[in-house]
Amino acid sequence: MQLFVATVVDDDLVARLTEAIDGRGAFRRFRSVLERNPAQFTRWHRFDADARLGHARSWVADQGYEARPVRHGDIAGNRSLAHTRVTVSGTDAQSSLVK
Repeated sequence: MQLFVATVVDDDLVARLTEAIDGRGAFRRFRSVLERNPAQFTRWHRFDADARLGHARSWVADQGYEARPVRHGDIAGNRSLAHTRVTVSGTDAQSSLVK
């Protein structure tokens, strides 16, 4: 949350978010502040999703795998990528993995 706050340019919003993330209940307060600003709330969700994807990619690389893009038609039966999962050590990963 602190990394996201550092990207906000509105000084008033920065102050409110900084106060919100202090102490217990921080995520609830953080979310409550952002819900009053739909554009920043959407930006937060994108920021958070990108961070999670980055962590997942890092973990996959640490396990010795390389993610490679999947071209349309590479998936058996032409199913969409959203319906394709590769299991790595019991963890679902949505990508084509090469070791």
